[in-house]
This record gives sequence, structure tokens and C-alpha cells, in this order.
Amino acid sequence: ICTSAAAGASTAALPGGRAVVIGGVDPVAVRDALVVDGTTGDVSVVANAIATPRAHPSLAATSRYLIVAGGTDAAGVPIATAEVLDAKTLAPVVTLPILARSGVFATVLPNDQVLLGGGAPASNQLELFTPDPPAL
Repeated sequence: ICTSAAAGASTAALPGGRAVVIGGVDPVAVRDALVVDGTTGDVSVVANAIATPRAHPSLAATSRYLIVAGGTDAAGVPIATAEVLDAKTLAPVVTLPILARSGVFATVLPNDQVLLGGGAPASNQLELFTPDPPAL
């Protein structure tokens, strides 16, 4: 189990004053997530939070979801998926196909959509994650 951030990891702020560190080039720990409580500084590990090991993924957290998009595999090849995790528990929700690229920007929009774009290989295409409306 990973107890420290790995080279090639990415970070994002989560709801509730927490932060997450996911990904990396360490072949043992790249599927784990580190969650840091911003108030106490406590660090917890969520083992196997992501299904696909990836270095330098792009992260974006909405009020309900954490998007882990793209990045590269162990050979440096861009990954063509985005994993959607529950923002509170980091439980997997769904894996979505996206363009194979790394270094994409992942921007949370005011309506909780996430806009993906840019990256390598170069592309002028944008992708939009639109979650289902929250249950009433």
C-alpha cells in the first residue's frame, strides 16, 4: 500500500476540505489514492481506487464526482479512458471512453459538468462529462 505520493501523481481538492493524490509511475502503488484531511492533516489510503494505473492523470472534482482522465501507461502511451469516482468515498462509478491523450485540462463548470481538452497528442477536440441530475 502506498503511504507517500508517487512521482507522476496528480492532486485535486475534494468536497469537505480534503485533497486527493492519485496516479504515478511507481508500478506498485499507482492504483491507490491518498486522501488528506485539510483540517487535521491526517492521510488515509484508498487501495485500488482506480482500475487503470496511470501517470500524470488529469483530475477534477465536482460536488459529487472525481474525474480521473487520461494520463499515460507504463510505456508512456496516452490512456483513452476517464474513471469517475464518488467524491466522498472514491468508490468507482463508471469508466468512460475519451480521446487517448495526456496533459489534458480538466475544468469543473458551475453546473458540475467537467470540460476536458488540450493535451498530447495535440487535439482541438473538447469532451464534456455531464453527470445525471442528483436524486431528489
